[in-house]
Amino acid sequence: LCTTGTLTGFAFNAGTHTWSWTCAGQFGGNNPVCSVSELYCGDGDIYTGAISNIVSQDRSSFTVGDDTSDDAEISFDDKFVVFESFATNLDTVTNGRNHIMLYEKATNDILNITDDADEHSFNTSVSNDGEWIVFESTATTWWNNGLNNIILYDVQNDSYNNITYNGGANDSSYNPTISDDGLYIAFETRATTWNSDWDREIIRYDIQNNYFESITFKSFNGFDATNPSISADGQKIVYQVGTNDIYLDYIWNGRFHITNDTSSDNIN
Repeated sequence: LCTTGTLTGFAFNAGTHTWSWTCAGQFGGNNPVCSVSELYCGDGDIYTGAISNIVSQDRSSFTVGDDTSDDAEISFDDKFVVFESFATNLDTVTNGRNHIMLYEKATNDILNITDDADEHSFNTSVSNDGEWIVFESTATTWWNNGLNNIILYDVQNDSYNNITYNGGANDSSYNPTISDDGLYIAFETRATTWNSDWDREIIRYDIQNNYFESITFKSFNGFDATNPSISADGQKIVYQVGTNDIYLDYIWNGRFHITNDTSSDNIN
């Protein structure tokens, strides 16, 4: 599933994280010979289990989902992974919905945090300490307004906050991302509730103060601002505008047009 033939000394680096493995034969076969540290395979499966120092172990040592799992995100400290999955054998749920899963590396446990959801959940993000998980959902479980909502899950207290419903959203919101410190969420929305127009706008939500701030209000008339990513401290947000442009906003300190460094939009 990951590779065929012999792959020796392969390493993939992403920031402070490195995934590397040595395999002879096809990984996921009956008798692979692998030495692995930090493994993620981009083939629709999330592999968990004893993924370090594997030698001549068969596939039964892994939990292999029986349906698609994707859109995984790892916490900065490497301890937690969140992902979405249709699999019915990773936890107790079998209702055919797309669910949000939390994997804790220390215990090798997978927790389905949306097992009560009556519709699909997706596009998830986790704080550095694994205590806060945000995701998008069409489920009516956390209030039924017929929209795509942004849900904030408190792991420790097992509680849910539909932040867009409670904030009075009058249209759908999408693609949330949470800062590593667990204090801010960025998402895109068509709601006009928070000084937004009918284009998709980027909103930053202050969790502690329950405050919504439109980052892109009337900045790109006629173009959608989408796919936000927020910095560790929540003070910078990068996002896409239209189909061709990437912008970086420094909260209260200006905007940089990354894909055009001579743009008049740039404020230093």
